[in-house]
This record gives sequence, structure tokens and C-alpha cells, in this order.
Amino acid sequence: MVPIINDPISSEEGNLSIKISLPNGYHFSKEARSRFSVDIEPENAVNINPLDGLLSPEGSTTLHFKRSSHSASIGRINCKIYYCKEDEVCLYQSLLFEVPFQDGVFNTAQADVTLAHFVKPKSSTSNVLQPIAP
Repeated sequence: MVPIINDPISSEEGNLSIKISLPNGYHFSKEARSRFSVDIEPENAVNINPLDGLLSPEGSTTLHFKRSSHSASIGRINCKIYYCKEDEVCLYQSLLFEVPFQDGVFNTAQADVTLAHFVKPKSSTSNVLQPIAP
């Protein structure tokens, strides 16, 4: 999986808005909800809330960050996107957003950063969700 790398953030505090878009004819799965989880390196350099959860039915969510260290750090937001083609098969795609935080003095202005991605369905069946036999 190739990470989606964001521009470095110098602000002490702000919001990270995830916005996932699908092509026409597709919708987010109602049964398997799309979700996210956050990893931070080094672990205590940035406080991001929530650390995991569900994306909205429209494929979005907002996370709040507050830095506790002036050193460089990185936040990795893993997203599992479940989506379906109208009246057809459902698919899965894993995404990774990398959000670098710059070292040095904080910018006191609050940052509002949008992490956007347009999902392009693959033509192969490797990402197709197979029904589970009872």
C-alpha cells in the first residue's frame, strides 16, 4: 500500500478532516462500515482524538490533534473503506494517510487540514468481499 503523504504541519493544534470520495455508481457499504485507526511516532508526541472509529455514511470524519512535543513526529491514519457498486459486488480498499508534524517552534494558528482521497475501483477481483458460508 502506497501512503498518501500530506504536507508537514507546523501548528500546535488543529483538525484533520478525512474525506473519501467514490465514483458515480458506487456507495459506501451500509453493512460493513468504513473505519479508521491512528498510529503516532514517537508515541506521545501528538495527541490525536479519536484514535479509532467509524467514518460517516458519506465517508468522512474529523480528528482533533494537539502536539505535546516540539520534535518531529508523524501520524499514520489507516482507513478501511468498504464500498459497493449499485446492485452488484462490494469491494474493500485499504488507505494510509501519513501526516508529518514539523520540528521546531509551533505555529499558534489552529490548522484545519483536509485528507482527501478518491477511491478508484480496481478491475481485478482481488479486493472483492466474498460471502461467508454459514
